[in-house]
Amino acid sequence: MILYEEDEDCDASSVCTLSDNESKPFRVKAVRFNHNKSSRLVTIFAAIGYLIFGALYISLWVRFKRLESKVRTLEPELFPSLTRSPAFRRDSRTFPLTVARTPFTGIPGPELDQAWHDLLKDTTIRVAKEDLDYYNVTSLPLADGSGFASEIFMTHELHCLKKVRQWIYKESYFEHVQGLARNELERHVRMLS
Repeated sequence: MILYEEDEDCDASSVCTLSDNESKPFRVKAVRFNHNKSSRLVTIFAAIGYLIFGALYISLWVRFKRLESKVRTLEPELFPSLTRSPAFRRDSRTFPLTVARTPFTGIPGPELDQAWHDLLKDTTIRVAKEDLDYYNVTSLPLADGSGFASEIFMTHELHCLKKVRQWIYKESYFEHVQGLARNELERHVRMLS
């Protein structure tokens, strides 16, 4: 910072300048700040800032790890007997995000029908009586008496989507279906729309 003071006796040993009206010379005095003291303050504030941000980071990291461990221990909402059963497996399939040019679209044909058949193959599951009671639902008993037939909701929705697709091409899929059976198919599709 530079201070200017009025000085009548401006000599050669000092730096002088003239004021705006150029009648009185001014001596230029340089004032030095104590850089040592200001740098200590900056260092202290920076250290406090780092400590605060470090504590915040550690706190968020600990919360994230706790949440992550809770999520990993969550069981999917399944029938009670399936959560205890080793028979339940997760099957992860990757499908393209676009609708066009997938094996599940297009005009009716053997390849398209096979793709839908493979997608929905083995989606019926066996559940126990306690499972049906847990959800207050009923189902058909299996022929061998080992439980009851059921489906996971997502596979049921895919089954309904398949029926809607087939109804669009009903001349190909339901040409020979008449009477009550055809009315039931139509009712099923209308309920979905």
